[in-house]
Amino acid sequence: MTPQSLPACLGFVAGIVDVTSWLTLGGLFTAHITGNLVVMAADALNGRPMHPTQVLAVPMFIIVAAVLAIIVRRRRMEAGKIQDAFLILQSVLLTFAALVAFAARPSLAPLAAEAGIVAMLAVAAMASQNALLHLSTKPSPTTAVMTGNIVACTLSLVSIVMYRLSDYDAARKQWHDTWPVLAGFLLGCIAGSVFVHFWEDGAWIAAAVASIASAVWIRTVRRPS
Repeated sequence: MTPQSLPACLGFVAGIVDVTSWLTLGGLFTAHITGNLVVMAADALNGRPMHPTQVLAVPMFIIVAAVLAIIVRRRRMEAGKIQDAFLILQSVLLTFAALVAFAARPSLAPLAAEAGIVAMLAVAAMASQNALLHLSTKPSPTTAVMTGNIVACTLSLVSIVMYRLSDYDAARKQWHDTWPVLAGFLLGCIAGSVFVHFWEDGAWIAAAVASIASAVWIRTVRRPS
């Protein structure tokens, strides 16, 4: 498995989840979690009521990531085991989110309790994804917030085109490490938009399937160290 395979797969899943949550849960980010802070600040300044799941999303993300970090530290898990365990956890959480969404149709009532359950399951899944990378991969790429990846791709391309620069080799490595994540996320966003357009709340099933498929594929192709 190439070093770019895992982040690219996770970026694809994050793209599907973020678009699906935005379109079916009343404008909630579940992968790009800090985006909710921007929306909440705008709502507060304009006197609009805050989306309750946006208020809960940030602490939920932090709590899940912290708990998982504590478990990994205490059990002294190896990188491969961390990846397997967290990929399974992400898939389980997204599967439960899909089941609730399929039964409750949260897009019809984004402020209802059922929508909140879907949201928190998806946020927990994305927290496990980000914890997976930070605890098992050094340096840790970002699979949800693409601004940094766009900047990295742009700067590395400039260095590659201006091949006389001394950092040419480093730029090529940065480009090869970054573009698969960006491409995976963008493809996930497109796929999520298509799934929601045709299946509405059923798009959550596609997110769960993508996560399961990624977990199976990554475990299958991983080469023993």
